[in-house]
Amino acid sequence: MAHGLKIFNDSGDVQIDDAYRNLLLVASGTVSSAPTGSGASISYPTQSLCPPLILVRPHSDSKYVAPYLSIGMGSAYISCDGPFDYAVYGLSGPVADTGASYGLKVFDSAGNLVFGSMYEAVRVMQLLAVDMVWPDIFGVPASEAAYPYVVSYTSFGSRPWICLNSLLWYPDGVDTQIAAAITGSSVTIKCGSYFSGWTWFANNGAGGSYTRSFPGGKFRLIIAQR
Repeated sequence: MAHGLKIFNDSGDVQIDDAYRNLLLVASGTVSSAPTGSGASISYPTQSLCPPLILVRPHSDSKYVAPYLSIGMGSAYISCDGPFDYAVYGLSGPVADTGASYGLKVFDSAGNLVFGSMYEAVRVMQLLAVDMVWPDIFGVPASEAAYPYVVSYTSFGSRPWICLNSLLWYPDGVDTQIAAAITGSSVTIKCGSYFSGWTWFANNGAGGSYTRSFPGGKFRLIIAQR
């Protein structure tokens, strides 16, 4: 007889499923000043199955955050023009809340832990969509490209965490990045570069500014809550 466990929320969405492994918190911390050089290096338990999901929350409005290079299995570089907090979620080495004296653990048929009430899981709040000019925004007037991209989100009472995995670094000569910043109840998406002194130069989107588009033109940004 088939068996298992599914837990739904009041909207009918599956929250816990014995066949699905949740990404759980494996590391968190704070970078207390704007990164210099190649960005702020963070480390976390080595992930054996897939790279982790990294959430970043700048301490102030209008501070842009983006990845530098790719997100590795045990470390990553993060660029931001201000201090920020980060939280890393993966499948290997979750950090347990040892203060809990009771709770629930769910395993799949292979014995892998898929959910534990003593662990922090990713809490996705919204998926923000931006359609960008494609194949590239280069040479397109800002008025036609609707740049910079600003998209509103529904406030949930605290500053959102930005999913670093949604953003992009281009392997060119000036460290071009697609970055995001929170301002009030909206998110601004810009393309820019970091130059001497790790100063952020956000392109204005006008023709000839070397602003780049997200591959395929379909940009989707996860914002989350902790």
